[in-house]
Amino acid sequence: MTTKLYIENWNMSIADIGPCSPLPDLVEKADPHVNIGADTEIPDEIRRNMGYGRIAGMLPYASQNGYSRERYPGALKMAVLESEYLRAVFAMELGGRLWSLYDKTAGRELLHRNSVFQPANLAIRNAWFCGGVEWNIGAIGHCPFTCSPMFFSRVAGKDGAPVLRIYEWERIRQVAFQIDAWLDENAPLLYIRVRLFNSHDYHVPMYWWSNIAVPELPGTRVIVPAGSAYSFAYTGNLRQGGVPCCDGTDFSYPENNMQSADFFFNMANGERPWIAACGRDGYGLVQTSTSLLRGRKLFVWGMGRGGRK
Repeated sequence: MTTKLYIENWNMSIADIGPCSPLPDLVEKADPHVNIGADTEIPDEIRRNMGYGRIAGMLPYASQNGYSRERYPGALKMAVLESEYLRAVFAMELGGRLWSLYDKTAGRELLHRNSVFQPANLAIRNAWFCGGVEWNIGAIGHCPFTCSPMFFSRVAGKDGAPVLRIYEWERIRQVAFQIDAWLDENAPLLYIRVRLFNSHDYHVPMYWWSNIAVPELPGTRVIVPAGSAYSFAYTGNLRQGGVPCCDGTDFSYPENNMQSADFFFNMANGERPWIAACGRDGYGLVQTSTSLLRGRKLFVWGMGRGGRK
């Protein structure tokens, strides 16, 4: 089967995103990562970069706070890449989010695929939703296009195979970015190529991260080639600990973490970085990249009352 690229509508329960706020965002947002301390064992490079390139607010973007908590039967427009092995579905109206990555051979979904669209106040522009793979550029606090349309086009790849191109101009950093996605016709692999364009004659602070949501099932474990990690539990200092255990808890099993926390893995320079989420049966998702994209992080909602909600 040759790779196919096509557009289709996915019917689901959705909430109206509503109008953007007519009021400009003039008040600096409280970022839980700002003004945090660092324990003495944190390297100087990490300390220096903790405050680099931070932004004071979302301007020139408007707040997306007009959404509703009432859902109705609706549809989302999706771009679909499909091969003999995989079907990758991208939400065209919601930041190009990789909504679903389906393993056709095993008959299993590799991501946490949201069954509804319901924004909540969790992103730099307020509106955010969970699930899939989110593409984030420029700043901590999720991409300004999280709940906005992106430009999509079809380009020809190697041997004429279809490539899905997603692109936009990001106004906070004043840079263009581009995401190309295509499937391997001979293996269950999805390729993503990200390009950032700085057309200025000066350096632009940049932060790129893809936010991958996987099912939090009993026995799921997150595996990385790292021996230590920097942890932050949204209170106190940034700390350094071992992998997979920190303070006597094996945090590589998400169900062992009672509260929300970040674990930034200390990856070795020069080696190909990767991260995997595997179930008890050994089945799961592996993400890898070139060595330029050095960091890997595990975020957990936590098993406490707030995390479960």
